[in-house]
Amino acid sequence: MRFALYCVLLLNALLLSGCKVTLYSDLAEPEANQMLALLMMNRIDAVKKQDKTGALTLRVEKAQFIQAVEVLRQNGYPRPKYASAMEVFPANQFISSPEQEKAKINYLKEQRLESMLMSIDGVIVARVSIGAEPADSLGIETVRPTASVFIKYSPAMNLSTWQGQIRDLVRQGVAGIQDDHISVVMAPASYRYMPSQAQQAIQSWWMRLVQSPLWFGGLAIAVFALLAATVGFSIWNARRAS
Repeated sequence: MRFALYCVLLLNALLLSGCKVTLYSDLAEPEANQMLALLMMNRIDAVKKQDKTGALTLRVEKAQFIQAVEVLRQNGYPRPKYASAMEVFPANQFISSPEQEKAKINYLKEQRLESMLMSIDGVIVARVSIGAEPADSLGIETVRPTASVFIKYSPAMNLSTWQGQIRDLVRQGVAGIQDDHISVVMAPASYRYMPSQAQQAIQSWWMRLVQSPLWFGGLAIAVFALLAATVGFSIWNARRAS
């Protein structure tokens, strides 16, 4: 009976390892395809599903959920969504003050600069903040604009030498700004999850197994047959003893 218990536990482990959970949902197809390819390159069993609205969902094995989140985080996925000019300046909006209009324009500039910085390979997080230009009583700007840039990048990519290009990008995107009024901080991300060699070997074996229906079906049949034979032998042995 102990052997039968081991077989049941093995079968349960196989069934649980095939349980998929939602990783990210409401994805556009280009981004979903890039994320799926990245997961498969890292030997993570992932599938893409489409709902009734056309939005895509990524699902992964429950045992690989943490690793999947970390792999995508290290590559800057999912990408942030940026506001459009129509969203910031809706057609039916009442006329706002010049200060509010200026703040909205700066917000659009920040969004566009962040989008361009996120296009650089290895950038995980990009944040840009443009300082508001104070004005005198006549509305004339008296102080040059300032900008702060924060970049978190993958340690696998050497982006520490990109400060010059980033400053050029901000200088061209913010009118009237001077180079000494641009602050750039770049920080490498840390790996929060690293699977052990044993885990990587098990994941690689499981990926090859689930991708081959013939082998997977044969293994399931073998486990069931072994379990049935063990239970049958236990029943026969108990009747014989009585």
